[in-house]
Amino acid sequence: LYTLFAVERYAPDAGSFGRLIQGTDRNYIFGLWNYRRAHYADPSWVYNTLVYQKEFAVDSFRRSIDGFVKYSINGVERAKAPGTSRVPTGITVGSGPGCAYAEQSDGELSALLIYNRSLSDEEHITVAAYLTERFGIPTTQPDGLIADSLSVRLENDNLSN
Repeated sequence: LYTLFAVERYAPDAGSFGRLIQGTDRNYIFGLWNYRRAHYADPSWVYNTLVYQKEFAVDSFRRSIDGFVKYSINGVERAKAPGTSRVPTGITVGSGPGCAYAEQSDGELSALLIYNRSLSDEEHITVAAYLTERFGIPTTQPDGLIADSLSVRLENDNLSN
């Protein structure tokens, strides 16, 4: 069980659109890949959609105790699937030695949070709200969905609102 958050975007002058965050030992994609916001954990896609703008967004993924994997953008859950995928033993940012796939990406990563447990729905919303507020990311999505907006603080690994 774990939870990942990444605040990321393609650079405004990006020319390479490979994996920004990937597995070290198997086919695993989290966040930006090939003009998309995506999550792939061998053997299947959890989420995969085109990115139309090069704006920062908060991507998050969690494998929950109920056996599902959940992918969200800016606090809005976009996909939920049975947790049948295999997870890597490690992840890496960028490409190079130790990567399962050597795909270059002109992505920019402002924050990466990794929790060694699945956050509750309330904790997940709190962290996503904190990150969108901290980095000035609008919570209105292109499809009109709006994430919950909370005033939050993250101090010494403790969440409060």
